[in-house]
Amino acid sequence: MTTFRARIEGLADPRDVPSTTAQDTARRQLYNMAANECVVLAEYWKAECRLSSLAVDASPDAIGGLEVQPQVPSMFGTAVYELRLTSPRR
Repeated sequence: MTTFRARIEGLADPRDVPSTTAQDTARRQLYNMAANECVVLAEYWKAECRLSSLAVDASPDAIGGLEVQPQVPSMFGTAVYELRLTSPRR
């Protein structure tokens, strides 16, 4: 399991509601980070990697609770991977 953070661009105040475009951009960044992590895991473990789930959250309590708001408006993604070891070549 891995957690990623993507900055939501274009907000002057962390309490502002981000535009749909800004949210989509941050979400796509999280998708790309999750996909790239699977590539790294597959290479490192010499295994087949499958992204089994990705949860995306834009709420301020995603990390640290409501009383600890991030300095930069962000979205968070938590990815869960499945690895299947490939048999060594002989």
